[in-house]
Amino acid sequence: MADGNTASGIDYDITIIDPLRVEAGCSYIVSGSFNLQVPPLPDRLFDYGNGVCDRVATVTISGYTFTFLM
Repeated sequence: MADGNTASGIDYDITIIDPLRVEAGCSYIVSGSFNLQVPPLPDRLFDYGNGVCDRVATVTISGYTFTFLM
């Protein structure tokens, strides 16, 4: 777990769910997930996949999952 605040003074907490993994020869995080809490906003769950070297990840907010490219 980590916490901190942004330059504008907004507090946040990060909890690693599955360790983030990188591999030699891949420019992206290949697997792992973490939860980002920025009260009073809804939690955000970031998921980097299952080990495939691609730039695709997801974020889930309030039950809705969005795909994004790193």
